[in-house]
Amino acid sequence: MKHYFFLPLLLILLFNGCASSRPAVKEIIVLTKAEKVLQKIKQNGNEIEKYFFIERNGQIIIKADVQYEDEKYNVVYYLEKIIKLENYLYEVPFTVYKDGTEAVFNDALIWSIKDSGSGLLLSFDDDYYNKWQEKFALFEKYNAKVTFFIQGIIPDSFYLNATNRGHDIGYHSLNHLDLRSVSRNIFLRETIAPLESYKKNGKTITSFAYPFGFYRLWMHNTLLQSFEILRGYGTTLHLYKKDEINKRFISSRAIDNLLFKNDDDFYKYISLILRVNKFLDKEMILPLTTHDISNAPWGISHKRLEYLLKTAADLKLTFYNYKDFSQH
Repeated sequence: MKHYFFLPLLLILLFNGCASSRPAVKEIIVLTKAEKVLQKIKQNGNEIEKYFFIERNGQIIIKADVQYEDEKYNVVYYLEKIIKLENYLYEVPFTVYKDGTEAVFNDALIWSIKDSGSGLLLSFDDDYYNKWQEKFALFEKYNAKVTFFIQGIIPDSFYLNATNRGHDIGYHSLNHLDLRSVSRNIFLRETIAPLESYKKNGKTITSFAYPFGFYRLWMHNTLLQSFEILRGYGTTLHLYKKDEINKRFISSRAIDNLLFKNDDDFYKYISLILRVNKFLDKEMILPLTTHDISNAPWGISHKRLEYLLKTAADLKLTFYNYKDFSQH
């Protein structure tokens, strides 16, 4: 008797064997224009030109405009909502709006912090020598170099101590007067005349900060005959490209205690503006100014100062002195 029960099994094995020898069919993924734009944004390359503006309520917005073929897209980055993944690595959420439509896409990119020329111009005004010297170790802890704009007579000991540590000394007038309300002779006595004695004693002073931040335009031309760079002062945020500082006048944003409701308000604002500075990735310089280092209204507390220095270090921001932008 012949048995054929094994034939179906044999045929199945042969079929499976033939099937397994066939080349796999690759899945072809076709991306839409919007998906390609999202990919480009997530790569966070330099070809995407980011910019910032400040709304009337003071909110700082980071945006970018992306063109893909015949379509335009607007990007809004939410730096106040970033998530730290590990050292120098953050997740940044963003929203994309397709121009001329109601299409909206939400996503996030991975931001890797790298060394760059972006940094801070941190300065302290007036004559708080003792308080400043007490914080020299704190500055060194975060590799922070700062500029002290000194009012009155500059003490030899402080000048040497500060400059030997890599800090800079600028001038802030003799008596801290509102220079808009004095005669030309008093103006010169308050600003330029004291330089002669400093030069004779080997002190190099290349920058000048207007008292109260007040000035008239004619003062620029007069002072720039003796100083390399001039500094104004106010509550408006300014970011400068490094080559723009060589125009020799900048305005610095005040960060005194009295301008913030509490520590959390300060931390929120400082972390945001430092992130904005770094995220733009254009070698931007952020000038910031305060006075005393204490809990006084016209000063910055130790806790706030250390937060600023540490946050800047975590973002790999460079600390610049005003003399770094000297014309000579």
